[in-house]
Amino acid sequence: MRQIKDYTVKEIHPNILYYGTPVVLLTTLNEDETVNISPISSSWALGNYVVLGLSRNGQAIVNLERHRECVINIPDPSLWENVERLACFTGKEKVPKYKQEMRFSYKKEKISSKWFNSCCFNGCKTYADSRMSPSN
Repeated sequence: MRQIKDYTVKEIHPNILYYGTPVVLLTTLNEDETVNISPISSSWALGNYVVLGLSRNGQAIVNLERHRECVINIPDPSLWENVERLACFTGKEKVPKYKQEMRFSYKKEKISSKWFNSCCFNGCKTYADSRMSPSN
């Protein structure tokens, strides 16, 4: 076994880390029935279920705890730049401190932003209307 002695390590701190798994755009309903959209990179199918990895500090989980339905949208890969532009926004009016440090800003209706108008409907040809299962 050969040991590698010379290597360079570069520590990075991206706002969102996407790797290998498809990014999904999770849409949930805010309390006033406007749509919140959250780009997430942690999801996978398990049998008839989809497992979502969500932050406890985000608007999506707040919405799902209140209204247990969502839509899981899978955008076409050609829309990656549009999805990436969404990553710096949060649906939380009071932006959590850790997100402030990453330069996130509040945007209530990300769907109506100029970068996203066509992505949600035209670019997400695969989607699943979903209901959250009760947790034990």
